[in-house]
Amino acid sequence: MPEDEKKFVTAVVEGRNQFKAATNEMRQGASRPARAAAICAALPSPKVTGWVGTIYDLSTNSDGFGVIEIEIAEDVRVKTWNNSFSDVFDKTLIQPGTTVYNSILDLAEGERVRFDGTFLRSDSDCIRESSLTLRGSMTDPEFLMRFSRIGSL
Repeated sequence: MPEDEKKFVTAVVEGRNQFKAATNEMRQGASRPARAAAICAALPSPKVTGWVGTIYDLSTNSDGFGVIEIEIAEDVRVKTWNNSFSDVFDKTLIQPGTTVYNSILDLAEGERVRFDGTFLRSDSDCIRESSLTLRGSMTDPEFLMRFSRIGSL
């Protein structure tokens, strides 16, 4: 696992632990900006190279665009959106016929992969996280990524 991936996972897990240990909702809410600062410190650039993980979900949306979710640590995932409406501005879905799309055609859920990509920046989390609730964001985060390479280990 690359050093920046280790630091990122550590920041996310420490944020989760802080959230879970909080004695009230105010302390829970304070854990999110603390995690964001730790993530920004761990990732000076939104571009990552050579990260590793396990395919958690591999599918297509109704338009045939590739949808992928990769678990990089327990309950920590990087992913594309799973529908065109949510992805209209982010452009994370994997277009058919591209090198990335073709590279994942023969992969399977549960398979270990190495990947490159670019996270989307966010004010509230440093990098964009897709959960609808604070609890989901802190305990089971799903960070959005534009993947540029995905391959089997």
